[in-house]
Amino acid sequence: MLPILSVLAIPLAHYRNGWNWEKAVEYAVPVTISSFLVLGVIPNLIMHLTHYFSNRNLSILIECEEKKIRIQKDLKFSYKWNELTIILNTPIYHKNKVDNRNRWETPWSNYSFFTLITPDNKEFNISSIVLSPSELPIEPTEIKYSLWPSIKPWYVNRQIEIDCNQKHKRERINGWKQKFSDLTVEELKSMLGRPKDYDELPKIAMEELLKEKVTDIC
Repeated sequence: MLPILSVLAIPLAHYRNGWNWEKAVEYAVPVTISSFLVLGVIPNLIMHLTHYFSNRNLSILIECEEKKIRIQKDLKFSYKWNELTIILNTPIYHKNKVDNRNRWETPWSNYSFFTLITPDNKEFNISSIVLSPSELPIEPTEIKYSLWPSIKPWYVNRQIEIDCNQKHKRERINGWKQKFSDLTVEELKSMLGRPKDYDELPKIAMEELLKEKVTDIC
């Protein structure tokens, strides 16, 4: 990468600024080094440190005979392969193998991570510095490509987030139910007869209200 930046910077300084070749070289050296640091070394260092601190002291044991994977850090977990949803998060450069595009390789193209999701909504994020894609004897359920595959914490209890989202959704539905509470059965039916006029949560609120009002009448 450094030689490429030098080749670009020297002619640019010579022709655009009208400098002689000696001055262009003097200009190009610090610019090239600075560009190399900004575009290559620093992002690569950030990526490495993010992956390192996320997976520090993480231990992965793959048992091929039993078809299990054991995960250990502060806590210990063990799952069968067929219990897991496996997502490979990898740099967009690797999509070249899929669509034959000519994307440039970045200094952090070797960094990727697996997201393992369990039936009870636990999530494990395993860096390629701990387990490379070639070392996992299981085909990923999904591959996600991104320019910057920044890893999340090694362990996430997704159920907490799911419960929180459901609670928030219920609060919003109850708010809509309060707003529609004075409507009659006929008015609710009329509004539900135009489903394209309303978003998901107002429709759920109207459906629940209609069911409650019909039950009360009966």
